[in-house]
Amino acid sequence: MTDPHQTLPEPLDFAYQVFSTDRRVADYARKRFEVPKDDEDNVFLKKAVLRLWHIAKDASRLACRQKGRVSCPEQAWYDEARILADRVGKRWETTPVPTLVEALKDDEMLYPLAFPRVSIAGGAQTSIITQPYVVFRGRRLVLGSESDCAQLVIHDMKVGKNSQFCNSCALFGGCFSNVAFPFRLKLDTAQVSQCITLVVENMGEKAVSLSATLFGVTLDTRPPIYATLQAAMTRGRLR
Repeated sequence: MTDPHQTLPEPLDFAYQVFSTDRRVADYARKRFEVPKDDEDNVFLKKAVLRLWHIAKDASRLACRQKGRVSCPEQAWYDEARILADRVGKRWETTPVPTLVEALKDDEMLYPLAFPRVSIAGGAQTSIITQPYVVFRGRRLVLGSESDCAQLVIHDMKVGKNSQFCNSCALFGGCFSNVAFPFRLKLDTAQVSQCITLVVENMGEKAVSLSATLFGVTLDTRPPIYATLQAAMTRGRLR
Protein backbone atom coordinates (compact mmCIF):
# COMPACT_ATOMS: atom_id res chain seq x y z
CA MET A 1 0.00 0.00 0.00
CA THR A 2 1.22 3.50 -0.78
CA ASP A 3 2.66 5.44 2.16
CA PRO A 4 0.50 8.61 2.60
CA HIS A 5 3.56 10.59 3.73
CA GLN A 6 5.76 9.52 0.83
CA THR A 7 6.56 11.99 -1.93
CA LEU A 8 5.09 10.41 -5.02
CA PRO A 9 6.45 10.95 -8.54
CA GLU A 10 3.94 12.40 -10.99
CA PRO A 11 3.77 10.36 -14.22
CA LEU A 12 4.33 12.24 -17.44
CA ASP A 13 2.40 9.86 -19.70
CA PHE A 14 -0.96 10.44 -21.34
CA ALA A 15 -2.69 7.78 -19.24
CA TYR A 16 -2.17 9.81 -16.07
CA GLN A 17 -3.55 12.91 -17.78
CA VAL A 18 -6.71 10.96 -18.58
CA PHE A 19 -6.91 9.57 -15.04
CA SER A 20 -6.28 12.89 -13.29
CA THR A 21 -8.91 14.75 -15.34
CA ASP A 22 -11.62 12.14 -14.77
CA ARG A 23 -14.38 13.73 -12.69
CA ARG A 24 -15.15 10.39 -11.03
CA VAL A 25 -11.56 10.17 -9.83
CA ALA A 26 -11.57 13.71 -8.46
CA ASP A 27 -14.84 13.22 -6.58
CA TYR A 28 -13.70 9.92 -5.11
CA ALA A 29 -10.29 11.30 -4.09
CA ARG A 30 -11.92 14.33 -2.47
CA LYS A 31 -14.13 12.10 -0.29
CA ARG A 32 -11.62 9.35 0.47
CA PHE A 33 -8.79 11.64 1.56
CA GLU A 34 -11.04 14.37 3.01
CA VAL A 35 -9.69 17.17 0.85
CA PRO A 36 -10.56 20.51 2.52
CA LYS A 37 -13.15 22.69 0.85
CA ASP A 38 -10.84 25.71 0.96
CA ASP A 39 -8.20 23.90 -1.11
CA GLU A 40 -6.74 26.75 -3.16
CA ASP A 41 -5.59 25.82 -6.67
CA ASN A 42 -6.53 22.19 -5.89
CA VAL A 43 -3.15 21.55 -4.30
CA PHE A 44 -4.39 18.85 -1.93
CA LEU A 45 -6.76 17.41 -4.51
CA LYS A 46 -3.91 16.89 -6.99
CA LYS A 47 -1.92 15.04 -4.33
CA ALA A 48 -4.95 12.89 -3.48
CA VAL A 49 -5.50 11.99 -7.13
CA LEU A 50 -1.81 11.17 -7.53
CA ARG A 51 -1.99 8.91 -4.49
CA LEU A 52 -5.01 7.13 -5.98
CA TRP A 53 -3.06 6.55 -9.18
CA HIS A 54 -0.18 4.86 -7.36
CA ILE A 55 -2.56 2.81 -5.20
CA ALA A 56 -4.28 1.50 -8.32
CA LYS A 57 -0.97 0.98 -10.11
CA ASP A 58 0.57 -1.03 -7.25
CA ALA A 59 -2.57 -3.01 -6.39
CA SER A 60 -2.99 -6.59 -7.51
CA ARG A 61 -5.07 -7.05 -10.66
CA LEU A 62 -6.39 -10.29 -9.14
CA ALA A 63 -8.17 -8.40 -6.37
CA CYS A 64 -10.06 -6.40 -8.96
CA ARG A 65 -11.19 -9.53 -10.78
CA GLN A 66 -12.18 -11.42 -7.63
CA LYS A 67 -14.06 -8.70 -5.80
CA GLY A 68 -15.50 -6.93 -8.82
CA ARG A 69 -14.79 -3.52 -10.30
CA VAL A 70 -17.27 -1.72 -8.03
CA SER A 71 -15.32 -2.63 -4.87
CA CYS A 72 -12.13 -0.98 -6.18
CA PRO A 73 -13.12 1.87 -8.50
CA GLU A 74 -9.63 3.37 -8.67
CA GLN A 75 -8.39 0.17 -10.34
CA ALA A 76 -11.18 0.34 -12.91
CA TRP A 77 -10.43 3.99 -13.69
CA TYR A 78 -6.71 3.25 -13.88
CA ASP A 79 -7.36 0.42 -16.36
CA GLU A 80 -9.65 2.63 -18.45
CA ALA A 81 -7.00 5.36 -18.60
CA ARG A 82 -4.29 2.91 -19.66
CA ILE A 83 -6.53 1.40 -22.37
CA LEU A 84 -7.43 4.82 -23.73
CA ALA A 85 -3.78 5.87 -23.82
CA ASP A 86 -2.90 2.72 -25.77
CA ARG A 87 -5.64 3.41 -28.33
CA VAL A 88 -4.70 7.00 -29.14
CA GLY A 89 -3.29 7.31 -32.65
CA LYS A 90 -4.41 3.81 -33.66
CA ARG A 91 -7.29 2.67 -35.84
CA TRP A 92 -10.21 2.22 -33.49
CA GLU A 93 -11.86 -0.62 -35.44
CA THR A 94 -8.79 -2.88 -35.07
CA THR A 95 -8.81 -2.74 -31.27
CA PRO A 96 -10.75 -5.20 -29.09
CA VAL A 97 -12.63 -2.41 -27.37
CA PRO A 98 -13.25 0.80 -29.34
CA THR A 99 -12.45 2.97 -26.35
CA LEU A 100 -12.03 6.16 -28.38
CA VAL A 101 -15.55 5.83 -29.69
CA GLU A 102 -16.91 5.22 -26.20
CA ALA A 103 -14.99 8.21 -24.89
CA LEU A 104 -16.60 10.51 -27.45
CA LYS A 105 -20.13 9.24 -27.19
CA ASP A 106 -22.85 11.27 -25.52
CA ASP A 107 -26.42 10.66 -24.45
CA GLU A 108 -27.96 11.49 -27.83
CA MET A 109 -29.84 8.70 -29.57
CA LEU A 110 -28.84 8.78 -33.23
CA TYR A 111 -31.28 7.70 -35.95
CA PRO A 112 -30.23 6.66 -39.48
CA LEU A 113 -31.40 8.59 -42.53
CA ALA A 114 -30.55 6.72 -45.75
CA PHE A 115 -29.74 8.22 -49.14
CA PRO A 116 -30.77 6.44 -52.36
CA ARG A 117 -28.23 3.91 -53.57
CA VAL A 118 -26.38 5.21 -56.63
CA SER A 119 -23.57 4.08 -58.90
CA ILE A 120 -21.08 6.80 -59.82
CA ALA A 121 -18.97 6.18 -62.91
CA GLY A 122 -15.28 7.03 -62.92
CA GLY A 123 -14.77 10.78 -63.32
CA ALA A 124 -18.50 11.50 -62.92
CA GLN A 125 -20.23 13.81 -60.45
CA THR A 126 -23.74 13.41 -59.07
CA SER A 127 -26.12 14.90 -56.52
CA ILE A 128 -27.75 12.51 -54.05
CA ILE A 129 -30.90 13.75 -52.34
CA THR A 130 -32.92 12.42 -49.39
CA GLN A 131 -35.91 13.84 -47.54
CA PRO A 132 -36.69 13.05 -43.88
CA TYR A 133 -40.20 12.23 -42.70
CA VAL A 134 -39.46 13.93 -39.36
CA VAL A 135 -37.58 17.04 -38.27
CA PHE A 136 -33.96 15.87 -38.43
CA ARG A 137 -30.54 17.24 -37.52
CA GLY A 138 -27.52 15.43 -38.99
CA ARG A 139 -24.63 14.42 -36.73
CA ARG A 140 -22.51 11.84 -38.59
CA LEU A 141 -22.18 10.91 -42.26
CA VAL A 142 -21.12 7.45 -43.47
CA LEU A 143 -20.56 7.04 -47.21
CA GLY A 144 -19.38 3.43 -47.46
CA SER A 145 -16.27 1.25 -47.37
CA GLU A 146 -12.81 2.72 -46.96
CA SER A 147 -11.65 1.62 -50.42
CA ASP A 148 -14.64 3.20 -52.17
CA CYS A 149 -14.51 6.42 -50.17
CA ALA A 150 -10.83 6.86 -51.07
CA GLN A 151 -11.96 7.55 -54.66
CA LEU A 152 -14.58 10.11 -53.70
CA VAL A 153 -14.67 13.80 -52.91
CA ILE A 154 -17.66 15.75 -51.60
CA HIS A 155 -18.10 19.11 -53.31
CA ASP A 156 -21.01 20.21 -51.18
CA MET A 157 -23.45 19.14 -48.48
CA LYS A 158 -26.70 21.07 -48.31
CA VAL A 159 -29.69 21.26 -46.03
CA GLY A 160 -32.34 22.90 -48.16
CA LYS A 161 -30.53 25.58 -50.13
CA ASN A 162 -27.85 26.21 -47.48
CA SER A 163 -24.38 24.72 -47.82
CA GLN A 164 -22.91 23.18 -44.67
CA PHE A 165 -19.31 23.75 -45.80
CA CYS A 166 -16.99 26.38 -44.33
CA ASN A 167 -15.35 27.10 -47.69
CA SER A 168 -15.57 26.10 -51.36
CA CYS A 169 -12.99 23.28 -51.27
CA ALA A 170 -14.04 19.64 -51.69
CA LEU A 171 -13.77 17.22 -48.78
CA PHE A 172 -11.89 13.93 -49.03
CA GLY A 173 -14.42 11.10 -49.01
CA GLY A 174 -12.24 8.97 -46.76
CA CYS A 175 -13.20 11.24 -43.86
CA PHE A 176 -16.63 9.61 -44.01
CA SER A 177 -15.83 5.93 -44.53
CA ASN A 178 -17.36 3.28 -42.28
CA VAL A 179 -14.06 2.97 -40.38
CA ALA A 180 -13.14 6.66 -40.22
CA PHE A 181 -12.81 8.37 -36.86
CA PRO A 182 -16.47 9.13 -35.98
CA PHE A 183 -16.30 12.86 -35.45
CA ARG A 184 -19.60 14.71 -35.05
CA LEU A 185 -21.15 17.11 -37.52
CA LYS A 186 -23.45 19.96 -36.58
CA LEU A 187 -25.72 20.38 -39.58
CA ASP A 188 -28.68 22.68 -39.91
CA THR A 189 -32.05 21.29 -38.92
CA ALA A 190 -33.94 19.74 -41.84
CA GLN A 191 -37.70 20.15 -41.72
CA VAL A 192 -40.10 17.42 -42.82
CA SER A 193 -39.63 16.69 -46.57
CA GLN A 194 -36.81 19.24 -46.86
CA CYS A 195 -34.01 18.14 -49.20
CA ILE A 196 -30.63 17.08 -47.82
CA THR A 197 -28.16 16.96 -50.71
CA LEU A 198 -24.70 15.47 -51.21
CA VAL A 199 -22.71 16.53 -54.28
CA VAL A 200 -20.21 13.71 -54.81
CA GLU A 201 -17.55 13.13 -57.47
CA ASN A 202 -15.75 9.90 -58.25
CA MET A 203 -12.09 10.78 -58.83
CA GLY A 204 -11.10 7.21 -59.69
CA GLU A 205 -11.36 5.23 -62.90
CA LYS A 206 -13.76 2.49 -61.82
CA ALA A 207 -17.41 2.96 -60.83
CA VAL A 208 -18.37 3.19 -57.17
CA SER A 209 -21.68 2.00 -55.70
CA LEU A 210 -22.63 4.38 -52.92
CA SER A 211 -25.11 3.79 -50.08
CA ALA A 212 -24.70 6.85 -47.89
CA THR A 213 -26.29 7.15 -44.45
CA LEU A 214 -26.63 10.25 -42.30
CA PHE A 215 -27.02 9.61 -38.57
CA GLY A 216 -28.67 12.29 -36.48
CA VAL A 217 -31.26 13.29 -33.92
CA THR A 218 -34.98 13.75 -34.44
CA LEU A 219 -36.73 16.74 -32.95
CA ASP A 220 -40.28 16.91 -31.61
CA THR A 221 -41.63 20.28 -32.70
CA ARG A 222 -45.16 19.75 -31.39
CA PRO A 223 -46.48 22.03 -28.63
CA PRO A 224 -45.90 20.63 -25.10
CA ILE A 225 -49.61 19.92 -24.64
CA TYR A 226 -49.46 17.14 -27.25
CA ALA A 227 -46.67 15.36 -25.43
CA THR A 228 -48.64 15.62 -22.17
CA LEU A 229 -51.79 14.19 -23.78
CA GLN A 230 -49.84 11.36 -25.40
CA ALA A 231 -48.25 10.43 -22.07
CA ALA A 232 -51.68 10.44 -20.38
CA MET A 233 -53.11 8.21 -23.10
CA THR A 234 -50.19 5.80 -22.73
CA ARG A 235 -50.73 5.53 -18.98
CA GLY A 236 -54.42 4.86 -19.58
CA ARG A 237 -53.67 2.02 -21.97
CA LEU A 238 -51.23 0.46 -19.50
CA ARG A 239 -53.94 0.36 -16.86
